[in-house]
Amino acid sequence: VSLKQPLESLKALAKLQAANCHHGDTACLSCCRGESTPDSTSTSEHSNSSTPPPPPLQDEYKGSTEEVQFHTLDQIIDEDIGAFGFFHLFIGFFAVCVQGSFATGVYASVFTDFTPDYHCNINNSSLFNRSRLDSDWICSDEYGDICTDWVYDRSVVESSASQEFNIVCDKAALKSLSGILRMSGILVGSFFFGWLSDVVGRVTSMTLASTILASAQMLTAFAWDYLTFTLLNVLSAGSGVGCFIVGFVYLFEWISSKYRTKVSIMLQSPFACGYMYLVLVAYFIRNWRDLQLLLAIVNMVLISARFVLPETARWLSSKGRNEDALHSLQFGARMNKKCLSEKIRIAEIKGEKEGDNGSEEKNVNTWTLVKERFLLIRLLILSWNWIVVTMCFYGLSLSSARDEKMYENMAAMAAIELPGYIISSMVIDCWGRRPILSFFQVLGGVCCICAGFIPLEYPTVKLILCLFGKMGVSAGFAVVYLYTAELFPTKVRNSALGLCSTMARFGGMVAPVIGDLEVIYVPLPLLLMGGCSVTAGAMAALLPETQGRSLPQTVEEAKFTKKTTFSS
Repeated sequence: VSLKQPLESLKALAKLQAANCHHGDTACLSCCRGESTPDSTSTSEHSNSSTPPPPPLQDEYKGSTEEVQFHTLDQIIDEDIGAFGFFHLFIGFFAVCVQGSFATGVYASVFTDFTPDYHCNINNSSLFNRSRLDSDWICSDEYGDICTDWVYDRSVVESSASQEFNIVCDKAALKSLSGILRMSGILVGSFFFGWLSDVVGRVTSMTLASTILASAQMLTAFAWDYLTFTLLNVLSAGSGVGCFIVGFVYLFEWISSKYRTKVSIMLQSPFACGYMYLVLVAYFIRNWRDLQLLLAIVNMVLISARFVLPETARWLSSKGRNEDALHSLQFGARMNKKCLSEKIRIAEIKGEKEGDNGSEEKNVNTWTLVKERFLLIRLLILSWNWIVVTMCFYGLSLSSARDEKMYENMAAMAAIELPGYIISSMVIDCWGRRPILSFFQVLGGVCCICAGFIPLEYPTVKLILCLFGKMGVSAGFAVVYLYTAELFPTKVRNSALGLCSTMARFGGMVAPVIGDLEVIYVPLPLLLMGGCSVTAGAMAALLPETQGRSLPQTVEEAKFTKKTTFSS
């Protein structure tokens, strides 16, 4: 009985091989296997036959379907390319430079549009007389007539746009308007380049943003009036934020899932590095046209991104271009000295499976953010946090550039951002998202309020408190994006992020003029920023914690009634 099945298998195999043998005879089995038989006649016929022997039999179950290996993009990036290597350093360095150029687009006007001390030119004297600052001879001459010619203090900057075009006295309001328009360029640029990168790709969008930025800065160096100067600065700010956003997405899509959370926070640091680079260059080049020209020439190097960086595999795969995605992945594997097997294919990600509440999830859209009370509360709290953190982030930096210590103050404001990013990345998995956002918002607010009440006779103490406020705001800025994404279900996550980001731009538009409120009451700008930051931190404490939870897929899961493991 035990030999029955093996014997039947052998007989079936013999019949199969006989059927494939060109002699159609079971005696040919040994011939078809290349063996000799006792029958010399059969052997002679085989040797003289003009018919070629059949190909060796193949197991029909060992086809190509078993050789191809389907992996997700996360698996390929983590395992086949490697979580970290020379490829990541290469694309990281280039993309970080692109991100850092945003600082030159938004902050360059701090130096190029600086308004130094001035007074009316009396008796055609070209020398600046500081004693006249306390007189009435600032916007009028010695006869009380409106002044048409001014003498400027050149100890801080050699020349600036405000100085060259005389944006002082009755025209001083134009500078505040120019700042508002510049920040509105960030609003438009973030929308435009966010959309464009999804349509034409990350690398192409990054290249276009870099090209517009460098071109606008080049043209600014030859601006013939203040209106042209302002419009070109708006274009620089809009394209600069495009460089930052697309560069962020580009690196995020290449980052291994092992480091995605912490690295996404540290990806805010290129802006601080670009900020410090700008201060350094501006310190040595104090002519505004020369400064603009140098910034444009350096940023032109970034246009080469189109020729050296591979497109992200995630974007290519989302467009159905899996073969191109594999070429990008192979490029990364070669740079990391790894071999990406030709048998690997990208596994297609199927749409979300509908559960018992599938019919309900079909009706989930942007309007759900208003209909669901708990989502609306989260949206309002986070929108206020986005507004405040953006207003304080830019407001503290711009307000520090209003006296002769502009370079020292701006350098300190840029450098203090890095500790904020580092601290938040180190403690985010220990403390959680809510405590970090709430604590650092309150910390920044308290420091600003205290700095507001410090007498002007103690500028060092005031600066230190402002620096701690900037560090707190920077840490909150780094975590608010991640926290917002984790609080909303998949189908409305992008809508929630878009709404919060839009509200943040309004906070940025207020930042350039908030420092002008000191003419009403000197501590008012710091008290306003500090009070708003404290209220935002207190409201953030009302939000649910997302640490240790998976990203919610449905509205029901977003209630966080059940805890699940969080995956980066």
